[in-house]
Amino acid sequence: RGINAEYGVTIVTRPCSIVEANLEHTINIHMDNSGFVTGLSLFTKTEECVGKTTTASAFNVHTQVLYPVIGAAPDVNTFIQLKEAEERKKSEESKDKRSFFAKYWMYIVPAVLFFMMSMGGQ
Repeated sequence: RGINAEYGVTIVTRPCSIVEANLEHTINIHMDNSGFVTGLSLFTKTEECVGKTTTASAFNVHTQVLYPVIGAAPDVNTFIQLKEAEERKKSEESKDKRSFFAKYWMYIVPAVLFFMMSMGGQ
């Protein structure tokens, strides 16, 4: 099985597999988006040749034409918007909205006490 640029698309199979499947087989024709044949595949119901003969007098061929299936594309814009919103939320949470005294009371109180004690009774 393969693609030959000079002769077109070819397929190779063992004839005994078709004979042992009573001349019944399936040929898949694989096409690209522009309608050119890109490959062929042949399937039979038998997996290996064991020397069996057939009483069938005619071929029973099933054919399918298969085009590529385009899968779902990721929604990148929504993902980026979610990440940006998440970043904004984190930055808003990290901002401290307390007043100056609420933030630094532990430094202010000892400094005030130190100054008060250093002045003594004056």
